[in-house]
Order: sequence, then C-alpha cells, then structure tokens
Amino acid sequence: MKDEQRIEALERRQRRLQRGLLLLGLGMGLPFLLAAGQVLNVRGTVQAEHFQIEKNGATQDVETLIGKNATDIDNHQAQAKRAELPVGTIVPSMLDPKQFWAANGDAAVFTPTKSLWAPADGRSVVGSQYGSSLRRRFAPDLRGVFLRGLNVTDGSPRRPPHNDPDTRTVGSAQGHAFQSHSHQYFDIYYTENK
Repeated sequence: MKDEQRIEALERRQRRLQRGLLLLGLGMGLPFLLAAGQVLNVRGTVQAEHFQIEKNGATQDVETLIGKNATDIDNHQAQAKRAELPVGTIVPSMLDPKQFWAANGDAAVFTPTKSLWAPADGRSVVGSQYGSSLRRRFAPDLRGVFLRGLNVTDGSPRRPPHNDPDTRTVGSAQGHAFQSHSHQYFDIYYTENK
C-alpha cells in the first residue's frame, strides 16, 4: 500500500471516529491514528501536529509538540508553571514559605537543586540556579528590611546625581543613615524649631 493510500485510509477512519484522536508521525513520515484510551510507547522522535483533549464535556487544545522527547516536555511544563521570572527576582509574599511553595507547585521542603523558589532568609542555596548564577552560597536575609535598588544598568553612562553614593553590591546590606535633623514649626501665634 502506498503512503497516499495509507493516509487516505487513516483519514476515512478519522472521519468515522468523532473524538479523542491523536495523529502522530513516528519518524517515518507516516501518520498513525491513536484513539481515546489507547497508549503508545515510542522510542525516538514523536511529531504531533495538533490535538485536543476532551474532559468533562469541555474540549481543550493541547500545545503542538514537535520533535520533543518526554524530558523536554516535562521541563517545558515545569517552566510554564514558573511565573517566567528571571533568576534572582524577589517576590514579596504574605504567605509563609510552605504556603508559598504549595501555591506555586513547589515541594513542601526546600531543596536547593530542585526547588523553584528560595526564601530570602539567609539559607544555603549551594547547587541552585540562583547560587550558581550569582556565585553565592546563601540567599540574602531580607526578613524585616526595606529593599533598595542599585544603579546597575547595561553599562550606559550615568549622570553624577544618579550614581550610587557608596560601594554597595547586589545582595549586600546597607546600614541605616538615621541622623539628627530639625524642622521649623510655626503658626500665627507660635514658632519653634524641632
């Protein structure tokens, strides 16, 4: 049977079946029809042009997966769960770490090499993407502190009023600069310096 005839036969069969079908190309260029409830184990490349999942009466389109292996698909799904925030982004939250991890699909126990999020509480991040990217062994401890940015850009020249006043670096702490100062208070009856 020629390829065109096989494709035509598959198309006729597809028209008879109404839903739950997945048309796959198994590396040979020949399509294969997978009906609902069937399981297909494949070694090598799988090509799925388009398919839908019907669940509880609702149809949902599934993203096209072309030339992906199971690990790539798992990684893609894990990355999609992340908020697509860059490594090192600080996310303030009113949740405690376990609640935050649960709400974001992360494990209930922090593991530097597996967890998606690390609390900024000074814990070790050795082996994490954050630790490797910034060459740091510990997350900053930001509990009870105000965040202040640095004037770190892409290398564009900065005007002097916008330069950082000291030699701080990303992730470093800056002590307070609380100093004595006064304000003049007055009204029509009274004047005072405070």
